[in-house]
Amino acid sequence: MVFSGTMVLARVVGGPLAKAAIGHVGQQILGTPAERALEKVCQAAAERSAELLLPADVSDIEFSHAVDLTQAVLNGKEGELIAEAITGAAFGKSPINGEAVELWKAAVNRQGFDATTFPIPIESLVRTLAVLLPEELLKEAGTAGSPLFNAVTQAQLVDVRAVLDQHRTLLANLIPLSGAVLAALDRAVARCARNRVAFFTPHLLLALLDLSGSAVVATLDDVSPGLATELRRRLKVYVESAAAASQPFTPFEWSEREYVRRARCIAWGRGDPAVTELHLLLGVFDASSTTGRELTTLLGSRLGAVRRVAIRTLDEREQARTPGPVLDTLDGI
Repeated sequence: MVFSGTMVLARVVGGPLAKAAIGHVGQQILGTPAERALEKVCQAAAERSAELLLPADVSDIEFSHAVDLTQAVLNGKEGELIAEAITGAAFGKSPINGEAVELWKAAVNRQGFDATTFPIPIESLVRTLAVLLPEELLKEAGTAGSPLFNAVTQAQLVDVRAVLDQHRTLLANLIPLSGAVLAALDRAVARCARNRVAFFTPHLLLALLDLSGSAVVATLDDVSPGLATELRRRLKVYVESAAAASQPFTPFEWSEREYVRRARCIAWGRGDPAVTELHLLLGVFDASSTTGRELTTLLGSRLGAVRRVAIRTLDEREQARTPGPVLDTLDGI
């Protein structure tokens, strides 16, 4: 029987974040040469696991029996689920990986064996396979003319991109909210806390619109005169309604809010030193909130223009900075 985790092996190497590529990967690696290569990977991982985990004085028959059983489980109905669970251990999602252990026991029992007498301790085997399956797959994919090369490379590239995205988010989280914006938002949050109502996206937008010299107001009115006033009116109707007061206030960190995380990513990508009201407006557009969707609907065909004006304003602010350096050129101070 061919290893049922055909596509999952690429997932093991690429990690859980490679799932988006799996459908195409599956089409790439189906076929007799790929099946033989996957069987070779499975057998090599099973043999290495047995060598590491069985007693040194085990007989050849017992060794072969352990390897055959390991392969039989990977080749069985639960093979793909087990490979997915093993992936979690390989990438630190679950240190003990109880899910994979339980799946393994069920697979052994399904095949008519007793899981309690499996020749290799199942938890140790799962941990070991989490390391050896990716190693053997990479080794096989790296051989000349391997039918697995394209599939494994694609899965790895997907995962590399995901890791880079994670790093970008981590770096973006270091970008602070600008002083004026943070002060305005803190006042809005304090108001919600006093009134014992939850802080929602409408409260954020109102704070941005009420900010002294707000670039959000200028941006909206640049696209459509009076648009900022109309938006403020609609937002006030909501925050003063029963719906806005239906949930009690709960303290939170700004990093927990999706629109802030997206705004920080925008600022980081542009090289801006702080998150302003315009970054936050763009973050609201990109976040998956009800208010963001309704705002997008309200703007309709004007959304693109609002984005362009906001970005143009950010560019103009960047160009308006004092060209440096300054103080290090002034000797004798």
